[in-house]
Amino acid sequence: MGTVNHVILLVVDDLRADQFQSLLNEGQLPNMKKYLTNEIMSDSISCFPGITIPAQPTMLTGAYPDAYYLPSGHWVKREEQIIRNYNSLSQYLKVNEELGENVKTLFELVPGNTGSLLLGVTRGATHIFPKGKLQILRLYLWHVVLLRRSLIQMNTLMMDNLLDYFNKPRKFFKIPDPPRLSITWALATDAMLHEYGPESELYLQSLHDLDLKIGELMNGKGKRKGLKELGYYNDTAILLTSDHGNYTAKEWVDIASYFTEIGLTPLIPKKQEGNFDATIGSIGFFNLRGDTWIDHPTIEQMKKYGPKQVDLFQALFKIPGIKYMYYRADGNTPEEGTIHVLKKENDTIYPATIEYQKDKTRLIAEEDIYGYKRDKTAVKILDDKFHTIDEWLKHTHHIDFPMIVDQVARIFRNPNFCDIMISSCGDTIFNYEHGVTKKGFHIHGHDIGLRQALAVPLLVAGPEVPVKKLPYAKSTDIAPTILKLLGEPIPPQMIGTPLI
Repeated sequence: MGTVNHVILLVVDDLRADQFQSLLNEGQLPNMKKYLTNEIMSDSISCFPGITIPAQPTMLTGAYPDAYYLPSGHWVKREEQIIRNYNSLSQYLKVNEELGENVKTLFELVPGNTGSLLLGVTRGATHIFPKGKLQILRLYLWHVVLLRRSLIQMNTLMMDNLLDYFNKPRKFFKIPDPPRLSITWALATDAMLHEYGPESELYLQSLHDLDLKIGELMNGKGKRKGLKELGYYNDTAILLTSDHGNYTAKEWVDIASYFTEIGLTPLIPKKQEGNFDATIGSIGFFNLRGDTWIDHPTIEQMKKYGPKQVDLFQALFKIPGIKYMYYRADGNTPEEGTIHVLKKENDTIYPATIEYQKDKTRLIAEEDIYGYKRDKTAVKILDDKFHTIDEWLKHTHHIDFPMIVDQVARIFRNPNFCDIMISSCGDTIFNYEHGVTKKGFHIHGHDIGLRQALAVPLLVAGPEVPVKKLPYAKSTDIAPTILKLLGEPIPPQMIGTPLI
């Protein structure tokens, strides 16, 4: 084995583990199979909910939303009554400052040159593309307006820039050496998934094109030399993974009028009006006003909420297809608390609780709300004891709702997370954001807690990487694995375990 001087992390958006393995077996991804499947291969469980944020900061910090400030891609900054929507161009740049100081990104932890291509979390990177509002706006116009359906060209832009890091390092870095760490985000698959679905020709084409780009990285393209000719092939480790999987919902439902019927008025920050904010795919996040917007409401307040004194726990279960509901107990602290879980099956609602003590959790439930009792491995962890994330992963990685008990506790420990979370498990999808329904929008998503939306591939190839197929891993294992490969210390904030 050789020495690792460079690490490349390639994150393919919206890539499901089972579909990826099928494409490999069918010979549809020959370059990935040739160059990336000879050392470590594993299914990896992404964070819940399966959304780019928190998935991206989780991978880049090795921690979950209980450790950093922002809880998801959409949230309410209560002290200022500001709605955060990182899909917005004006707010996209705020991700790094709102990540908080309790965690460090890989870019901050790896000394020397580091490159970030098409990421939102970029804090600490030596070179960033795109950088600043003007460059992001130009990329947006090129990506959406000019190319339209040809979004696959984003793969070309990504790989050309990555090759330039190694061919022309002095163009990007003060120290004229190739980056020790490069992290790049393949976005084309996400656009194709949402518009056309995971089985569509355009989605598959984006994966086939990405496979060609892996070949270019190794062997070069035109005047750009590949890692082999440049002499970096034998000292570069490459990791390939995804932020989340995907699913296709059974039905799209417009629910905007229902909120008006029950007395919920969307928050309008500029006017300081409204008593709720919600973002709902198949998972819904409800932020509610307490005594003021600075305060979270109590359980009793949510039972008599708004001008119509509606019981939200009953009303939100009337939304078509909703099967699960989650909310905090009053008086929770970051160190200890309880999350209430309700499961609706036919017309019966079954209660359960998720309790946490620091980083350990347990599930208390009379009914089999997640199907764990039907599995011979998962049932062993239902012993009324508190367990670590790795214990939940070991017992539930292979079935639906993998390690969800741990994950639900972590997101609700974040004080900026919502007050009530609901889920249809993909039966229905709503595409409702901050008072607006995206009518006629896609039925293809990735936010639910089922395995198809959380299990993604994880490949680690290169020197110092043992040959082994792992039964499971988690997305927080990526950051400490990269630090271990580069010989850098692993900070205690990281939840993950190095895979080497």
